[in-house]
Amino acid sequence: MWFTTAHRPVGKKIDGESHFRGSVWPKAGNDSLCRDIPVVFGGVTDGSRGFTLIELLVVLSILGVSAGMVTITVGFMDNKSRLTSACEELATLLEMLSSRAAITRSPLLLSFNREGGRIWVIPVESDEDQADWSRQLPHGASVKSVRIGRRPGQETSSLLIQPSGYICDATIIVDLHGSTMQVRWEAQRNRCFLGENQ
Repeated sequence: MWFTTAHRPVGKKIDGESHFRGSVWPKAGNDSLCRDIPVVFGGVTDGSRGFTLIELLVVLSILGVSAGMVTITVGFMDNKSRLTSACEELATLLEMLSSRAAITRSPLLLSFNREGGRIWVIPVESDEDQADWSRQLPHGASVKSVRIGRRPGQETSSLLIQPSGYICDATIIVDLHGSTMQVRWEAQRNRCFLGENQ
């Protein structure tokens, strides 16, 4: 027996149900429920299709490129934040040593090791010619150059802190994996400022 919708044959009765092209229709005596609403039978309905292999590969490629860009950006930002952290620690060290020299009324000499990023603090009026203590810049940062004066100025490897705590104008370039930042000491304000290397 054939069922019709809009006077077209749409399927035939098998085991008390109507079947046609993978769609299940209501049982034979219930014509009020005959509608063109297919129920999924066998995974795919009429007129729809799945994704092709090419479409899946394109989507996966786009996701891979996006993930790579995010990883590079996060890595760059992490390197930048580590460099900023190293410069902030150096600025804090300079301000602390300036205060120490002023309190103890004894001059200090800061000697910068450009290779390893170590800063030696040497008391000038000491009988012994050795460092009082040293500090390593964090995250593998190193001092690239130290310049005296506001302009490009004279390059040096040490800074003198006077007994009054005075340090002449200086610019210290800190390097971390090719990225550089400068720590500027301004004598007039007696403090450090961080800035991009120019």
